[in-house]
Amino acid sequence: MVMTTQDPRAAEDRLSRLEGAYEQMDKRMADQTAATSALAAKVDALGAELRQELQAQISELRREIRADLRSLYLFVGGAWVSLAALVVGLYLAPQTGRVRAYPISSVRKAPRWSAAVSSNCRRTTCASGRRRSSDEAPMAR
Repeated sequence: MVMTTQDPRAAEDRLSRLEGAYEQMDKRMADQTAATSALAAKVDALGAELRQELQAQISELRREIRADLRSLYLFVGGAWVSLAALVVGLYLAPQTGRVRAYPISSVRKAPRWSAAVSSNCRRTTCASGRRRSSDEAPMAR
C-alpha cells in the first residue's frame, strides 16, 4: 500500500461523511427492524386467530362424528342383537318342544267336500260352487 500525503482536513471530512452514511444506514436498519417486528406481530396474531378457528371447526366436526358413530353403533348393535336372538331362538326352539318342525310330506291337506256333506249345503250353492241367490231354483238331485 502506498501512502500518500494528504491534507488532514480532507481526511476528517471524508471520515465525517462516512460516519454520516453509517448513521443513515443505522437509522434505515432500525426502521427495517421495526417494520419487520410489526409484521411478525401481525403474522403471530393472524396465526393465533387461524389456530382458534381451526380448533373450533375441528371440535365441531368431532361432535358430529361422535353423534354419527353413536347412531351407527345403535344400528349395528340392534342388528347384531336381532341376529343373535334369531340364532338363539332357532337353536333353542326345537329343544324346548314349543315349536314343532314338520317335514313337508307330513303336512295335512285341506279337507275336500264329499258326498257326505249335508243336503242343506247343496241347496245354497250352485253347480259352479258359487252361492245361489234365493230366487234361483234348487239343484236337481
